[in-house]
Amino acid sequence: MDKGACKPCAEMTNEERRARIAQVRAEEIERGELSLWWLSFADGDKPKGDTFLGVVILEAYGMGDAINRSISKNINPGGEVMAFLIDPDFVPGALRNRLLQKRDLAGFGVSTLDNGSLTVK
Repeated sequence: MDKGACKPCAEMTNEERRARIAQVRAEEIERGELSLWWLSFADGDKPKGDTFLGVVILEAYGMGDAINRSISKNINPGGEVMAFLIDPDFVPGALRNRLLQKRDLAGFGVSTLDNGSLTVK
């Protein structure tokens, strides 16, 4: 597939999706910039109120690398993922590198909406 042309993940086969993630991850690692990532997982097929699957916070070279690391650490619950960079000073070490549920986040003043969005008190 041409680097400049990428069809949406929803239209990709699993093989195409894995290949695209591997390509993106290789490019991220080549840049060599570790950042802290918030990965929020949800399953839109579950009943309203049960779609949130958890959050993983970890260091990675980019979004593709973050997703791959969550899989290799066995802390990726599956489903759809929303990812964004976060300030390392915002997250205590105790919340990193594990699958977090709503109750884990609440103790640190963070609450999640059913779609995985967050609010901070």
